Formats: sequence, structure tokens, C-alpha cells
Amino acid sequence: MKQQSLFNETNTQSKKNDSQKNEHTLIFFDTETTGLGEMDRLCQLAYKIGETEFESLFKPPVPIDPYASEITGITQSMIEDAEIFAQSQIKKDLTKYSEEKKTIFVAHNAPFDVSMVAKEGITISTVIDTLKIARVVDDGKSKSYKQEHLWEYYNLQVKDARAH
Repeated sequence: MKQQSLFNETNTQSKKNDSQKNEHTLIFFDTETTGLGEMDRLCQLAYKIGETEFESLFKPPVPIDPYASEITGITQSMIEDAEIFAQSQIKKDLTKYSEEKKTIFVAHNAPFDVSMVAKEGITISTVIDTLKIARVVDDGKSKSYKQEHLWEYYNLQVKDARAH
């Protein structure tokens, strides 16, 4: 899949909105990784800004742990010919967004996702953690705080979603 940069288009629209409404840019994002260890790295990143979505596999500098493969469904063969994240347009765009004061990133279990993009050189300073929100709103009633369980518990219709 060829990656396109929508930074300029979205950024221009964002600036128009800022002057009219003083709004922030929300970026919903999720990472998949080679595992949970200190040396593990990003192998997939997806994000959404408004109605625009990006998702891509990347070739990490370390192999995918078999347990991580079971969880994510991403195998070593799937990423062998993938682009290296450091050279990707997605990294360039997310880096630019992370440097803007009016950008807020949103993720489920945000500390994990933020730490994974930090390993790739992207510093996210403003983030909303939907896992933390779910725990507060639910007050311990749900049996699980995984996204797919929360969708079912709250009877949410999520189009074309895949959570791990």
C-alpha cells in the first residue's frame, strides 16, 4: 500500500477550523508490536484523523515474538518486505502532528502505545487514554476492559474495527 501524506491537507483544514472554532486536532491511534519487552518495537501503526484513516505494517529491527503474533495476527512473513517505520511518511506526519500544540492523541491503554512510538523517536505530550476513561465510567462492572468487550458491554456498533 502506498502511503500518502495528508498532513498538509489536514493541517490546512485544521488551521481553518482553529481560527473559526479554536478546536484541537484529535488523532485516534493504535500500535501493534513485536512483543512486550524492552527491546520490542512497532510492527503496525494505524491512526485516524477526522474521516481519514491510515494503517500500515512495518519491518521492525527485531523479530516478532510468537505470542505477539498470536495476539495480533501479524506474522514475520507479513512484514519481511514492509517499509521501515523510520523512513515512512506515517512517521513524518505523526512527528509533525506531535509537535503541534493543538494535537491530542487518543488511544486505548495509551501509555503502551505512547511508549512504542517513543521508541521510534516520536514524543507525544497530550494524550487521552480510553482505557482509563472506561475504568472510571464503568466503576468495575465490566468483566474486561478490552475494546471488543467494551463494545459488546455498551452495545456499541463499531464499523470495520479490529482490536487486540
